[in-house]
Amino acid sequence: MLTNSTPAKASPAPPSEPLEPRAKEHRGPCPALNALANEGFLPRDGKVTVDQLVLALHERLGIAPSIGTLLAKVAMRRLGKPGEGGVRVLDLADLVQHGFIEHDASLTRRDAREGDAAELCLPLLDQLLSLSKDGQTLTLEDLATAHQLRMAQSAQGGHMVPLKAGVLGTIEAALLYQVLRGSWTVAITDAREFLGSERLPARRPGRGIGWGKLTVTAAKLAVLGLSPFSEAKRRARDLAASPAPKCPFVPAKD
Repeated sequence: MLTNSTPAKASPAPPSEPLEPRAKEHRGPCPALNALANEGFLPRDGKVTVDQLVLALHERLGIAPSIGTLLAKVAMRRLGKPGEGGVRVLDLADLVQHGFIEHDASLTRRDAREGDAAELCLPLLDQLLSLSKDGQTLTLEDLATAHQLRMAQSAQGGHMVPLKAGVLGTIEAALLYQVLRGSWTVAITDAREFLGSERLPARRPGRGIGWGKLTVTAAKLAVLGLSPFSEAKRRARDLAASPAPKCPFVPAKD
């Protein structure tokens, strides 16, 4: 079992280890990092080092160390705090700082102006999963629809959605697709387990996700979602005409 000071190891958490975070165990707006902490691949208290992040992202999610290192160092530079032995640590809860990594139009989180953006909003998760055309899988086109729909919903009422939010949302959807996809689609059961329960699907295939694969996937998502005559853009536009899912208000933590 991990302690607060030992490095993360790519080994399964003990079967008796509870997955739900206990008091003083911090989680943030990223379901992937929350899942890694829930299952013991990152320290359960939610305070992690750069090395722990890079190792867990690579060995458990298949994300290349070059990507993990960049993400971890950018976050640590902005949010890092002194840890044991002088090693800087990142508190996962601090990732909720609005406008840095946390952003408007998340697939499964409410906008920060509407409450706690770290907490899962079940109606938004249900909306995402409902976009499956076959009721069993999410395609890349389905995820493009979901991203564009959330951008439109976030903009309702005259709110200006920052360009950065759109870019981050595209990258996150690309990572979600690459981490969870089987052959060319993401199983609904896996998406619900990963995003809803914040657990790693047991049958998740291991694969190397490098800059090339991530960039190509993000570009495809952008094209599918922004092309004037694309099916994803049409679906998102039609769905945005209906009221957006209501997320129960949860006050942001201090």
